[in-house]
Parts: sequence; structure tokens; C-alpha cells
Amino acid sequence: MNQVCLFASLDTLKYLVKGGRVPQAAALFNSLLNIKPVFAVNGGEAHTLALPRSTDSAIRRILKLMKSKIEKGQSIHAAVMHANVIERARLLKEQITSRFRCAEIFITEFTPVMGIHTGPGVIGVAFYVGD
Repeated sequence: MNQVCLFASLDTLKYLVKGGRVPQAAALFNSLLNIKPVFAVNGGEAHTLALPRSTDSAIRRILKLMKSKIEKGQSIHAAVMHANVIERARLLKEQITSRFRCAEIFITEFTPVMGIHTGPGVIGVAFYVGD
């Protein structure tokens, strides 16, 4: 578990507001600027890493973050995760396989617990380096 990196992007803060995890003002700011927050999860804690203004920018940021964790030539084991955005997940999988050496990669849905807090539209990748 200590070796797994998880990077993801939210489509909206609406569901985090409903769960009491984010103030209403932040959600309003998010919707006005169309921000798609990119975050990492480490030890059960989520940390915001970037605030891109489009889904494409968020995915580019996730790929850049992955690159910073993977040394040239290393293989990865990856799971592309999504909540009701399978086409976006397929695109992310293609982009990962074209940039990195994948020992294995698959697409799955985020867990129901994650989905309740983030809502539809969340996209991300969990991976670890190794053969």
C-alpha cells in the first residue's frame, strides 16, 4: 500500500459540499471558474495538487504527476478508475499505455464509498512501480 500512488480529478465539488467536506463557497467558486481539482491520496488523506480549468488539463496534469514518480524504463501496474465516465477512462488508459511501460493496466469504477463523496465524473489512476 505504501508504494501505491493515486492521482484523480473531480468534475465538481457539489457532492463534497453535500457530504459536508467542502464549504458551499468553494463549490460556487469551483463552478464559476470550471475548475477540475487534481488530488492525490496518501495514507487515506486527500491532498489537492492542482486546480486546472478543464478536464483535458486535469488529465495532462495527472500524466505529468505520474511521470514524476516513474523512472525511465520502469514498468507499472495501474488501474484507471472512474465514476460514470467510461469513455474518459478509456482515453486515459490509452494515454498511459502510450507513455509508460505497463506490466498490467485495467479500467475499473471507483468504489461506492469514493463515488458517494465525489459524485459522477471523477477520473483517476492508482499505480505502483515494479515488475
